Amino acid sequence: MNRLKLIFVQTMMISTGMLMTLGFSGLINHLRGNDLKFEWYYPMSILLTGFLCALPTLLFYLKDDKEAQFEKKMIAVHFVLLYMIIAASGRIFGWYSDIKGLVSVFITYVIIYVAVWSGSLWFMKMDDNKINEALKEIQDKE
Repeated sequence: MNRLKLIFVQTMMISTGMLMTLGFSGLINHLRGNDLKFEWYYPMSILLTGFLCALPTLLFYLKDDKEAQFEKKMIAVHFVLLYMIIAASGRIFGWYSDIKGLVSVFITYVIIYVAVWSGSLWFMKMDDNKINEALKEIQDKE
């Protein structure tokens, strides 16, 4: 998957995950009789945060080898870096105002992080399968 496509796909998956969890949170608050505060700038702040969170994925393109130790360190750095972006965005855009809200953001972040990793791996596998099929067709013709 080329880098621009990866950034676009990651941005859309992250933003969609954030919007879905916001919708789920709104549903829970509604069922409890509470209102959900939804400011006019939330959709753009979610897209901007999704884009900023997609950029550190390019760190994985810096590696030349497939050492397991390097992979684990990069995933840990990636996880922390993304959480710092989310926490800062949440503070700037008013997604939370206290420690309880920050913990809620963290839990949401972990769920979205796992979902985006799973989705990214699935997309990469689909691309690999397409390439393998094309190579197989070329090989069959020869």
